[in-house]
Amino acid sequence: GLNLAITFGANISGLALAWVLQANGGVDAGAGAFILGVLLALGVGALNGMAMGLVIAYTKAHPILVTLSMMIFLRGLGDISGFPAFLAPIGYGTILGIPIPLLIFIGCVVIWHVLLTRMKLGFNTYMIGSNIEATRYSGINTRKVVVLVYTLSGMMCAVAGIIMLARFNSVRV
Repeated sequence: GLNLAITFGANISGLALAWVLQANGGVDAGAGAFILGVLLALGVGALNGMAMGLVIAYTKAHPILVTLSMMIFLRGLGDISGFPAFLAPIGYGTILGIPIPLLIFIGCVVIWHVLLTRMKLGFNTYMIGSNIEATRYSGINTRKVVVLVYTLSGMMCAVAGIIMLARFNSVRV
């Protein structure tokens, strides 16, 4: 299924990080507040994805309708700007001439490659993508896999939201 709410999922995750930073001093927030905010952002992204996955898996509603509904639900929840300067390198910095967002992307690609090629979840995901009914009849808990895939997708949205917050010094849903 397609997830139409990716941008809004990223933004709501970035907004969760922004709330933590603002509550802990805004531009003067420390690294501890950032780490707490990142964990909250990943959790919000995962919950967002899990909510969509549960609805899709258990009601058999079409993914486009569910994710479009989530997109509409998340729209307009907030707008925050002004964050600590130490976040800027996450959006603009480089390591050995390689942009940090690209390094984060490469790290995510490696994780997804391992997940999809070396783990049971990856095999099950490919099976569901091929034919969900045949996969269900083969004994795989397709509901569990669908929910987990949407949850992980939500976490990837959160990673994007964190990078966008650092890059634009603001977040808006």
